Amino acid sequence: MEGDTSGMEQWITDPPLLWLLVLLVFAVVEAVTENLRTLWLSLGAGFGLLSALCSDSLMIQTVVFTLASALFLVLTNPMVCRMKEQQRAESEFSLAEDVQQSEEENA
Repeated sequence: MEGDTSGMEQWITDPPLLWLLVLLVFAVVEAVTENLRTLWLSLGAGFGLLSALCSDSLMIQTVVFTLASALFLVLTNPMVCRMKEQQRAESEFSLAEDVQQSEEENA
């Protein structure tokens, strides 16, 4: 059959499925690492998926993915940096309290 494609070939030749796979891979990497580095790429892949549903052009889909990822990076990176800095400060404060309590118990 000419129109019949196997499972792997279908992922490669069907752009919405490909973008869904890319989205899932970035989301899983983000969930495992929790470092907020692939969050922007997974959001961009979501927009790539939406553009694949609207356009057959892989060039347009790639441009949408790239622009969306870059836009999310630029808009959210300062907020993420502030959140990480706040978490680090809270962690250092908690560590200092633990050291102080330990010293008081040993005295």
